[in-house]
Amino acid sequence: MAQFHSFLGVFAIGLLAWLLSERRQEVPWRMVIGGLLLQAVLAIALLKLPGMKAVFVSVNDAVDLLDTATR
Repeated sequence: MAQFHSFLGVFAIGLLAWLLSERRQEVPWRMVIGGLLLQAVLAIALLKLPGMKAVFVSVNDAVDLLDTATR
């Protein structure tokens, strides 16, 4: 049920953005669908693949280090 709720939330936000858009006919649907698919692939990778969490934690640490170095 939680997965359906999440899907419904993503759909509702997309629908709201489309409804508030001034140029609805110019929405790049291919890019929107590609972005949603990429998000789903990343979510599955993070939740299901054992080593991916460590990879993303390492990337996060590198970004934090870069952030600290540029302050």
